[in-house]
Amino acid sequence: MGFRRIDTVKKYLKSLYCDTLSLDATPADAVLDPGDLATLHKKARNTTPVSRPSQFGEVIHMDIVFGPEISIGNVHYGLMFTDHHSRMTYIHPLQNLKVDIPKQIAAFFAHLAFVPHRLITDFDLKLIGGKAREFLNNLLVHVNAAPPNRQDMNGLVERHWQTMVSMARNWLASAELPSTF
Repeated sequence: MGFRRIDTVKKYLKSLYCDTLSLDATPADAVLDPGDLATLHKKARNTTPVSRPSQFGEVIHMDIVFGPEISIGNVHYGLMFTDHHSRMTYIHPLQNLKVDIPKQIAAFFAHLAFVPHRLITDFDLKLIGGKAREFLNNLLVHVNAAPPNRQDMNGLVERHWQTMVSMARNWLASAELPSTF
């Protein structure tokens, strides 16, 4: 019974990793130690990476972000923008999702001093519908929305938000401040 389990593990590992260690050459009763497994290399997840735009502001990723509590200034949410070329990230506060989104998009464009060519966002009707959509249509901004339930298609801004939350939590913990900061 133990021999079958080792063979199953070998097949599973071989399906996941490139074979730098010849698993087939080992005897069926061999016990693999962690040192042998550490030499196996995982296959690359993305074999054709998306090319970066040639200049700043061509493609901007946008998402609504929020935390566990209402922060100082009665800020419930934030509108996060990440430039695809430079990876620069901007956050604008939102107190009300219905009214503030077009205002904060306009404030971001004013900060940039130009209108980007394309926005990539989640399939969120607050961003791709209603007044925000009318505002973007008037400016002739092309909006690409990820398919429903596929936030990973807007992964650049999602990953930046995870990094920022992690950093903020660590800074608050080290300063012994409450999470409302």
